Amino acid sequence: MRTARGPVQVASAGQGPALLVAHGMPGDWRQARLLADDLADDYRVLLVTRPGYGRTPLRSGRTPAAQADLYAALLDALGLDRAVVLGISGGGPSAYAYAAHHPDRCAGLALACPVRSGVITAPPAMRRLAAVPGLWSVLATTARTADAVRRVRRRPAPDDPAGLTEAETALLADPQVREAAEVFVEERARTIRGRGLRNDTLRLGDAAPAWSGAAVSTVVLH
Repeated sequence: MRTARGPVQVASAGQGPALLVAHGMPGDWRQARLLADDLADDYRVLLVTRPGYGRTPLRSGRTPAAQADLYAALLDALGLDRAVVLGISGGGPSAYAYAAHHPDRCAGLALACPVRSGVITAPPAMRRLAAVPGLWSVLATTARTADAVRRVRRRPAPDDPAGLTEAETALLADPQVREAAEVFVEERARTIRGRGLRNDTLRLGDAAPAWSGAAVSTVVLH
């Protein structure tokens, strides 16, 4: 979608009140695909790819506040007045920035294991690495995310110490959960080298948004 704040990649499913989902770090819209499948009968679920990931350019919103403005611009482009906003992990700061800066357009705020800006501070070494664009990409390619893909897909012997735990094995017996886990680790492998993760890393210590004082119904799952 093209918006007044720049282009943004978004997947839409279902009909009804709008629910906008901001994914974690790293990731893209696919991170919440199963959530959309579950809620599409009752909501119009908008799975947004945050700036710097997928096909949403970083220029569309580098800070949580700018990303919140992008969400509002997306609603404008879609002809929607309000939305419930769900922020997952690294999508948390932009979600509560939306509630703070656009309370009249926030029908509710949900936070799932949210990163709390102003509390978490990236280590100085990480910030120095993140400040070197080429170096960040090279180091990220060495991440052993492919091992996680193999770990999800394999069915190890019970006595394999490097295998899955009993709880993991039971959970992954559900084909839908297994598929979701494979998608999750594969998309992490694809997005870990992107500008979005580097930008998120540099923004972890940013100050929390100033709240307008307007009341927004909120639920936090952590």
